[in-house]
Amino acid sequence: MVCFLRKWPALAVFIILLAFCSLLHPYKRTGPSIRSDGVGYHLWTRAILNLDLNFCDFQTRYPGTVEIRGAISDPNLKTKKCQNKYPPGLALLRLPFMAPLVKFAPYEPLISRGEQNMNQFLGMIALILILLIIAKVLMSFSVYSSLIQSTLIFGVFGTGLFHYAVFDSCFTHIYSALGVSILGSLFCSEYRKVNFEKTEDRNKLISSTTILFLILIRNTNVFLVAFYFFCLIYLKSKKSKNINIFELLLSNLFAMSAALALQLAYNYYCTGRVTMSSYGNEGFLWARPMVLSVLFSYDRGVFTYFPILFMILSFGVMTQTVRLPSLAFAGVILFNALLYGFWWTWTLGDGFGHRGFIELAPVFIFILGILMSELSTRYSRILQLLSAICAWASLQLMWGYWQGTYPFSKANGHEYWGHLLTMIHGDFAVFSAVGLVAVLMYGVSSQDCRKKVFY
Repeated sequence: MVCFLRKWPALAVFIILLAFCSLLHPYKRTGPSIRSDGVGYHLWTRAILNLDLNFCDFQTRYPGTVEIRGAISDPNLKTKKCQNKYPPGLALLRLPFMAPLVKFAPYEPLISRGEQNMNQFLGMIALILILLIIAKVLMSFSVYSSLIQSTLIFGVFGTGLFHYAVFDSCFTHIYSALGVSILGSLFCSEYRKVNFEKTEDRNKLISSTTILFLILIRNTNVFLVAFYFFCLIYLKSKKSKNINIFELLLSNLFAMSAALALQLAYNYYCTGRVTMSSYGNEGFLWARPMVLSVLFSYDRGVFTYFPILFMILSFGVMTQTVRLPSLAFAGVILFNALLYGFWWTWTLGDGFGHRGFIELAPVFIFILGILMSELSTRYSRILQLLSAICAWASLQLMWGYWQGTYPFSKANGHEYWGHLLTMIHGDFAVFSAVGLVAVLMYGVSSQDCRKKVFY
């Protein structure tokens, strides 16, 4: 174990930081805890254990809980059932760990202390698994170890993954990101094949299970799954003209269909009609586009809070090796911006940055690692310097969010820039800057022995 951590110091850094957050709770705001949307996801645990998918009893037993009122509908006039608008995937995934910790006694709180602690622990485990998967994939592309360490640290802090693994681990995003990293790893294993080979049954099982949970965890992940299918079909068509696409994707399509069928069945059970949406009267406002706000606003702009994503895309489209995936995921970001920009609550409620893009973080971290390896020494060093600056900015905003010095929502330009400039003089800003500079120097130290590929 010690030898492993010496070889992968970035993982050691994250394990230490996660342990620090878990034991000392460096937050002045309430968190991390199962709250907000997380309560709705977690109610499924009790419903499954009670073998009762009618959630009306929760409204009766906990009438003062705001989160329950937001998650559970009023009794349907036709079926007399109350529907949980959030899907059951997260509860199903964590059921073996959460079930023994649920307290059913009337005097017990809705969510026990054990469940709160397990929620935080599982979020941290998900982050560590994401790091291991990304590191393994980058190793398979012959990226130097020191560059992998830099990539992981800049990427995790710069994309919001650390926040959603710790402070807001009750949401689904860190688990969706884990699913995306698994599918990305399987895609890269197919990409690495010299000639077309039959996909192993093990990989089919892993991908099908991942797809099933991805959609059940968050229904909008169906668009990411469809994009994965498109990329896989494109890759296979380039590898060989004589392949049976239907046979290749049959198990994955079955998993996607099963997830959608389960959601449809539950919606019909509660409402008495066939509908894919479990959000009742909540929907899209087509006359109020907020696409630019989703991307660039001070309130929730994804590029405003996670500028490293914009930087990765900018370098990516100018680099031949990753131009195609960079353009493809620029399209995914634009699609998500359109999807959320017309949703009635385009911010998706409270959260650090726009949390609708956290699922894409593993892919962008992977692209960042390839860029650091493939660019010439000069441009790679520029990329690492900019990555450190972007990660530092996101880290300062995250710390302010934790400490209550930065607003939960409705931030403006004065608060955004004022917070960053004020934090420059803070102890946390100094310590984090020193740490990121150390990571930068560690990564740069490997430059002289790398082969120059571009420019």
